[in-house]
Amino acid sequence: MKKIYDTIIQIVEKHYWVLFVALMFLIVFFSFWRLDAAYVNSWDEARHGVNAYEMMQNGNYIVNTYGYETDYWNYKPPFSFYGVMAGYKLFGYSVFGMRFYSAFCYCLMSVLVGLFVKKYGKIASLFVMTFLAANFRCFEYHMIRSADADSMYVMFFTISMLAMFLIPKHKWMLYVSGFMFACAFLTKSWHAMIIVAIGGLYLLISGEIKKISVKQWIFFLLSFLLPLGLWAGLRYSQDGITFLQGMLEYDLLKRTGQGIENHSFPFSYYFEFIFCDNKIYLPALIICFSGALCYHKIFTKKNSGEIAGYILWFLVPFLGFSLAATKLNWYVYPVIIPLFICSAVFMDRLVKDKNVFYSVRTVCLGLCMIALLLGVKDNYTYIRDLAGDEFQNFLAESVDRDSEYAGFTAYIELNVPEYPQYWTQCNQLLGELEGDYRCKNGGITGFLEEKDENTLLYVSADLYAQNQDNLVECQVVYNNEQWLLIRK
Repeated sequence: MKKIYDTIIQIVEKHYWVLFVALMFLIVFFSFWRLDAAYVNSWDEARHGVNAYEMMQNGNYIVNTYGYETDYWNYKPPFSFYGVMAGYKLFGYSVFGMRFYSAFCYCLMSVLVGLFVKKYGKIASLFVMTFLAANFRCFEYHMIRSADADSMYVMFFTISMLAMFLIPKHKWMLYVSGFMFACAFLTKSWHAMIIVAIGGLYLLISGEIKKISVKQWIFFLLSFLLPLGLWAGLRYSQDGITFLQGMLEYDLLKRTGQGIENHSFPFSYYFEFIFCDNKIYLPALIICFSGALCYHKIFTKKNSGEIAGYILWFLVPFLGFSLAATKLNWYVYPVIIPLFICSAVFMDRLVKDKNVFYSVRTVCLGLCMIALLLGVKDNYTYIRDLAGDEFQNFLAESVDRDSEYAGFTAYIELNVPEYPQYWTQCNQLLGELEGDYRCKNGGITGFLEEKDENTLLYVSADLYAQNQDNLVECQVVYNNEQWLLIRK
C-alpha cells in the first residue's frame, strides 16, 4: 500500500506538466464549449453588450451609450466594454464574440494561479487547477460564461493579490499590484477598493510597509493614479462631473447604504450562497480549517505575512460585502480564489506528510477527489443542457447584417406580462447585433405612427391577429407559429 501510494505521487510529480496542460485544457473546454448556447441575460450581460456595440458604432470609446443616448444607469468604467469590443472584432457581432473575453480572462487567470501555486508544490498546483475546473458557481452565472465585468475584474483582483505576495522578494511587484488595482477599478468601479483594504493591512501586518522607500511610494502611487486620472480626465471632458458624480452617489454610497433593486439580504447571505448549496466550496472550507489546525506549526514569523495575506484576501471581501446593504451573488467571487489556493496547499502537505497514516491520507485524498469530480461533472452537465430563449432564437433567425432591412428602425410588442411594448435589454442587444436595428419602444401604436417607411415590428401572432385590420398593408418578412416580423 505504501509503495503504491508513494509511486503514484512520484508519477504525478514526474508528469506534472502533462497533467497541468490537461487540466488547463479542461478549464478551456468548460469556458468556451457552447459559449453562445445560453439565453442572453438582461442583467448585466446585455447592458454591457449594448454599451460596447454602440461605442463602436459611435466611434466614441469613452462614453457608453444605451439606445444611442448616454447611459447613466451603468456607471462602470470602460475596461469590460473594451473586452466585449475585442470579442466583436475577433468573432463578429455575435453572442460568442460578446462573451469571449470573460472566458479568456478566466483561463488566463487560471494559468497564472496554477503557476504561482507551483512554488508550494507540484501537487498543490494540480489541485488548485482542479478546483478551478470544478468552480461551478462561476461557470454557472455572471462570470466566466457571461459578458459582464466580473471575470475580468476577478482576474485583475487576483493578479494584484499574487503580486502583493511577491513584494518581499521583488519590490517592483508593488507597482504591478497598484496597476492591477487600477485595472480592476476601471473594470468594476468601487468594488476594487477592497483591494486597497487588503493591500494596506497586508503591508502593515507583514512589516513590508517599513521597507518601502519614498521613491518606491511615489512610483507605487503613480502606478494606479496615472491610469485612473487619465480615464477620469477623458470622461470629464465628455460630460463634466455627471458620470463621475453618479459613480460616487449611486454605485458606491447608495449600494452600500441601501438594498437597491430588491437586493437586500441578511448578513449570512453569502455564506449560505457559497457554502450551503454546492459540492465544492464547503469541502474546500473544511480542508482550510482542518489544514490550519493540523499544520499550525508552519505559521512562523517568517511566513506570517503571507498567511495573513490569504486570510485577508478571503475575509475582507467576504465580511465587507456581507455588511453592505446591497448583496449580489457575484460580489464575493474573488474570495473563491484564496479558498482554492489554501485548500490546494494543505492537500499537497497532507498527501506528502509521512507522519500521517497512509490509510488516512488515502481516505482524505479520495474524498477530496470525489468532491472535485462531482464538481467537474456538474459543470459538464450544466453546460451540456444549456438552452436558449425561443424569442431570442426567433429574433436571431429573422435577420442578419446583410439583410435588406438591416439597419431599420424596429418596434416590438409581445404578449408578455411586463412591458409588452418595450425592448428588454437582452432583446435590444440581439436586435443591434443581428440587424443593426435602431430599437424603439411603443409597440404596434408606435410602429403605425412612425413616419419612416424603413420600419419593422416584431409582434406576437395573437396580437397580430387582433390588429390585422390596422396591419393589413404591412408585409410579413419572417414568421413562425408564435411571432411575426413585419415591415411597412
